[in-house]
Amino acid sequence: MRWNQCFITGKFPGMGWGLKVETSLDSAAALKIAGLDWEVIRRPVQVDGNIIEDYFANIRVSDNQALGIVGKDYKIVQNREANCELQSCMTLSQRNQINNTSRITE
Repeated sequence: MRWNQCFITGKFPGMGWGLKVETSLDSAAALKIAGLDWEVIRRPVQVDGNIIEDYFANIRVSDNQALGIVGKDYKIVQNREANCELQSCMTLSQRNQINNTSRITE
């Protein structure tokens, strides 16, 4: 999936975007289908074998891809943690409203 696509339950509009799913997805399933179920770790930055103090590379564990250079105070937030945090901020009625609006009815 690309970043600007979505999951669709119910009638599929066929506009060339989105992924049709049979039921609403929990956060773990949505992250997996979207290809976002990977972890990030922090490694010291090295140049010519010398460690650059207070700078770290954020590395995606699944493919060892460097995602960026950050300072010592940067805190990694995993995708699953960010998604759980968002869900905990929403009330049950807000979650239901989102689930209902994500369905296209016939």
